[in-house]
Amino acid sequence: MVPQNQLIAFTLDERRFAISLDSVLRVIPALEVTFLPQAPRYVVGAINVEGRIFQVLNVRKMCGVPERDIVGYCCRCGYDLTGNISGVCPECGKPVPTADEPQ
Repeated sequence: MVPQNQLIAFTLDERRFAISLDSVLRVIPALEVTFLPQAPRYVVGAINVEGRIFQVLNVRKMCGVPERDIVGYCCRCGYDLTGNISGVCPECGKPVPTADEPQ
């Protein structure tokens, strides 16, 4: 019997995508990303996970899905900040910029 290919699926703007689980090392909470100059347009930067360096990819750009406005969401972890008046993301602890500050 041939083993079935396991997939990890995700949705971007109502379009469903999947990649082979064999291609995924692990899924981790968001970390601070270091900018990589002259990287391909879909490479956001790099992160350090337990002493190993990994590229951070913009899946939207890789899949040809238009960027979306992320106002109202934490730029570190993606948490929905609707109604948050504390000034801090409750999910990751990052200070939340005011409307006139860049994320």
